Amino acid sequence: MNKVLRCLFVAIACLVSSNGHAQDVSYFRQDHGVAKGMQALPNDFEQDAKQLWRTPLDKGHSTPSVCGDSIFLTTFRAEEKELATVAIDRATGRIKWKQTVPTKTLEAFHATGSPASSTPACNGSQVFSFFGSYGMLCYDLDGKLLWEHKMGPFEDEFGACSAPILFDNKVILSEDHDLDSFLIALDSRTGETLWKAPREDATRSYSSPVVLER
Repeated sequence: MNKVLRCLFVAIACLVSSNGHAQDVSYFRQDHGVAKGMQALPNDFEQDAKQLWRTPLDKGHSTPSVCGDSIFLTTFRAEEKELATVAIDRATGRIKWKQTVPTKTLEAFHATGSPASSTPACNGSQVFSFFGSYGMLCYDLDGKLLWEHKMGPFEDEFGACSAPILFDNKVILSEDHDLDSFLIALDSRTGETLWKAPREDATRSYSSPVVLER
């Protein structure tokens, strides 16, 4: 996704979410359509959209995650091999903070892909970012690193992009690759492993898990 489209997408995300507060914590998936009081996405970005702000960003394939008055996403700067989590003010587009990942080895990824593909998650007080080149990182809303849990790089031609899912004080992540696929749950408060389930028959899956209550 180039810088222009990425800037526009974030700006539209701000526009769509600025009028609705039914869900203060919003993931990239919306299971119930457009919430009451929220606007639908415009069909024509040039004719139908009212641009509130525009912020240049580095490239990345993660989806913006809206939480309270902030938008969180991940970026990749190829020249410096820099992976980062970025927080943007939802009302103004101002970059609140940017935290880079101290990785030395980048995972393998497709030429049209990105090592910044996993969408961040936020529970209202913590922001969780995952990079296949480094692992899981947890920040507070001011960008302070609270904990990290190193994982990867994995044995996979196209890298990792499954996004973390939050449930019951757990951060759940699915990592299916060419070797050693697994599903893992981390304690959201400490980053410690609560359980890890091997998936011996799974290979190269990029989807995020869904919690189903039965």
